[in-house]
Amino acid sequence: MDHRVEGGCAYTIESSCNDDFAAVVFKAVVERGKFIRIHKYLSYHYSDNPDEKQIRSQTAWTLSRAMESGFARILDRQRSDAGDFWNRADVQVQGGHPRIQ
Repeated sequence: MDHRVEGGCAYTIESSCNDDFAAVVFKAVVERGKFIRIHKYLSYHYSDNPDEKQIRSQTAWTLSRAMESGFARILDRQRSDAGDFWNRADVQVQGGHPRIQ
């Protein structure tokens, strides 16, 4: 997990992590007319191979690519991939009314 922070105000970040809990706390005083925007990036991998080092390496690489790409490119890619999936997964009803299709 990583974050990209935007906005016109100062902020601090505190984080903690142990075996079964993680927290990231952002603190800011936001003046009227200013904003703070937090983009959270999260990467997840799974494998039948129990090599923790390999999974951590893959996860870190994916997270790094996501941070470099930015949210807009990730969203565009997701929309494209979902559209491609539904174009391939279409069910055709023979002899049915076009509305049923």
